[in-house]
Amino acid sequence: MYDITPSCSGTGMSGYGYIYQRTRGIHLRLRSRAFIIEENGKYLVYVALELGMTSLVMKKEILSELQKRYGDIFNDENVLIAPTHTHSAPGGYTGYLIYDVCTPGFDREAFHVM
Repeated sequence: MYDITPSCSGTGMSGYGYIYQRTRGIHLRLRSRAFIIEENGKYLVYVALELGMTSLVMKKEILSELQKRYGDIFNDENVLIAPTHTHSAPGGYTGYLIYDVCTPGFDREAFHVM
């Protein structure tokens, strides 16, 4: 389990679609939970994130970091990134304009924390 709560003062919320709504603090921290399952030398990684959504940009960054640390054990076929689909998380982390427009725009700090 890992805390993925970014700085939440004055940032837009994910999924609300209302550009003027801004956070004013943290009610509950956001978490990720990772499970690694191995059987006969084959691996499966399941990561559950308390976020509204994930993106291909996020998965590519996660895979890049995993491959730096562990080589080619983990790849696109055995790593699953699954959001819980909460609308109570800050936005701006997906790397896609349509999702980040209400935050406003891409938030590099939130992206790296998450």
